[in-house]
Amino acid sequence: MSKRRKWIKEEEGYLISIAKELTSNAQLHFWASSFWHLQRSEECRNKFYKYRHVQLYINFLLVVIGSFLQIPFFQSWSGYLGIVIAAAGGLSALIQAIISLHQYYENWKRNRMTLENLKSLARMYLSGCEPFDLPDETANEKLFLSELDSILKSEVNKWEQMRQSKYEEKSSLSNNEKSEG
Repeated sequence: MSKRRKWIKEEEGYLISIAKELTSNAQLHFWASSFWHLQRSEECRNKFYKYRHVQLYINFLLVVIGSFLQIPFFQSWSGYLGIVIAAAGGLSALIQAIISLHQYYENWKRNRMTLENLKSLARMYLSGCEPFDLPDETANEKLFLSELDSILKSEVNKWEQMRQSKYEEKSSLSNNEKSEG
């Protein structure tokens, strides 16, 4: 088992241990949201690194093939090598566009940050830190659930704002094309 896979299993085990200490209503709510953010952050991280590694290898090959053009033996192949360099450069630009379009790095950071906020909130609740130091346990649980919901709602609002800005950007581009046409 790889170190990363082992770490994910440990993280899942940690989340389960936190969830087991919570009451049933809070347990379900915390477990579902934290596990989803863990899976989503790992998915985005893996895709980001996969594309970034492929891009790194392509860029390395561009430098190596470009340096072959300086060797007299390979100068007769300059036409073929030029085509390979152009194709590899285009592929590298395409990979960068995919990374930027899907925002894998930003999504990885955002989901990981939300997961860490959820874990921190659960630790505060379980240890009875302020604001969860009320004498009534049901009031503490309600406060925990409302804080949990506020973290998740803020995450949803961020996604909505991002989608809205993309929609407005798209509509402004289409309006510009109509006015030019």
